[in-house]
Amino acid sequence: MDCNITPERFAMMIKAKSDQINAIDLTRPIVARIVRIKELNDDKQPMGIWLDTQKQPWKPCLGQRRLLGLAWGDDPSVWLGRLVRIYREPSVRFGKGPVGGIRVSGLSHIKETMRYNLAISKGATAEHVVEPLTLSFRDRVIDMVKSGECTQEQAIAALGGRKAGDVPEAEHAAILQRLQAVQQTVPDADVDAAGGEE
Repeated sequence: MDCNITPERFAMMIKAKSDQINAIDLTRPIVARIVRIKELNDDKQPMGIWLDTQKQPWKPCLGQRRLLGLAWGDDPSVWLGRLVRIYREPSVRFGKGPVGGIRVSGLSHIKETMRYNLAISKGATAEHVVEPLTLSFRDRVIDMVKSGECTQEQAIAALGGRKAGDVPEAEHAAILQRLQAVQQTVPDADVDAAGGEE
């Protein structure tokens, strides 16, 4: 007996050919960082969200776009760099039968569990639950740089030139406190540098 097909290659062989992430291809939930968001020329799927773990964009349905807006606000540029957990929900219907669809089950940058009534058919809704995703130490440092709480140079200095993954867990809290303290002093420095108040 002989087989030269690995599980990874087999997964590629059964993947749907498409220009987007398909529910049927999600064999397990994935957690990924949003790296690009683009308006698409498509009335039914007007938004493409690229995730760092996927080649094709996720094109969230109307209900999931509304959920993202409720959780993170109405400026999609703020969503960049944030984490989302998506999964295949087999009960999602299209037409008369269930075909499965992609749903959000977790988001970073939310403080508590969200409960959201999602339309499942005309006149019918079902509760949808989204859990907060805890950011790793690396993700928290990246988020601080992205949000302007500190500069990349300040983060590198606080990490002692190491990669975030190489920093012992015992040092995480102190480094994050140091970076937060840097942020609190930045506004005064910016005013002085701009020739403002003395």
